[in-house]
Amino acid sequence: MRPPPLLISLLSLALVPCAPFAPPLPALQLSAFARPLFSAAPLPQPASALSEALSEALPSLSPPTSLPPVPALLRRSPLLLLPLLLTPLPSRLLAAVWSSLLSLPLAHSCMFEAYTAAGGFALSIVFFSFLHLLPRLFLRSEEVAALMRRRRLDGQFPVQPFEWLGASGIGRFRQAWVPFFSYLFSVRAFHVFVAKPPLPLHPPSAVRFLFELASGVLLYDCLFSLLHRALHRTPLLRPLHRRHHSCAPEARKGRSLVALETVQHSFPDAFLQVAANVLVQRLALFPILLPAGAALLPKHPLSRVAHNLLVTYLLAESHSGYDFPWQSHNVFPRVFGGAPDHERHHREGEGNYYQFFRFLGGRRTA
Repeated sequence: MRPPPLLISLLSLALVPCAPFAPPLPALQLSAFARPLFSAAPLPQPASALSEALSEALPSLSPPTSLPPVPALLRRSPLLLLPLLLTPLPSRLLAAVWSSLLSLPLAHSCMFEAYTAAGGFALSIVFFSFLHLLPRLFLRSEEVAALMRRRRLDGQFPVQPFEWLGASGIGRFRQAWVPFFSYLFSVRAFHVFVAKPPLPLHPPSAVRFLFELASGVLLYDCLFSLLHRALHRTPLLRPLHRRHHSCAPEARKGRSLVALETVQHSFPDAFLQVAANVLVQRLALFPILLPAGAALLPKHPLSRVAHNLLVTYLLAESHSGYDFPWQSHNVFPRVFGGAPDHERHHREGEGNYYQFFRFLGGRRTA
């Protein structure tokens, strides 16, 4: 069945006006520029003239013959950025972001954090849905096919990744969007009984922001892994989680996941997972010293927004079926399990109950 005409019209309006203002670069230049983004090959070597000039100017230093592969650069970048925490720059950036958010009426709505979480899911799912098409802008058809063989966990192009556009029929289209609106409706119902407090005027410090973000994601995955294990091993709860493992269409059976499966749950299953995230978001985690003694500050709203965006991306990534060098499990292979570990969980139906952190235990990839 063709996608609904309204969706085709909206997509056309969004894409067509951009075409005249995006002249294509020459094929060779564009391919050379884009290839490092999709492969782990070393980046281009510096020009020989530049190398000779550097050798003459700095005889004690020999210029590198090539830059490290992309994953190595990404693994080192957080360590290189650590000294920045000792400067006022990160706190000033957070202050600017928080000041901009405070000026938005939507940020004061009780639904703002729910909108950021839903938007994070939507953007991540759209990104991974189109990811197999993006290399076509830079590479030839045979190169794209070879890339998919290397970077898809099943070695093939994704099957029906555009259900959310109606490409697989109205039934699959409805199943793609019902969780989205059910989540927003449930959060709105929650705020009928629980009022949202006013936003603080002051932004978080950089140390507080990073501490709350890291500890929040870790605590969420700890709680999720316990819940996930219970959903698999408790006979009473097992039927609640069955839909998530059987939601793929027949054509995708035995093939790698697609990002849309991130949000394909039964309502009770989704409710339990959202409740776990809400509980973590409402925990007071950051310690401070007061004249009367130590205290824990409640999580800053900016940290909660960043938590929602990071968690929704990581969830979509773990269901993406991809194995690119810039994904979390390749950047920090001893920390994150990513798509390969969760793919094995779906294939075998047990083990790897964590979503993100490998040290939480379980059966890993080979």
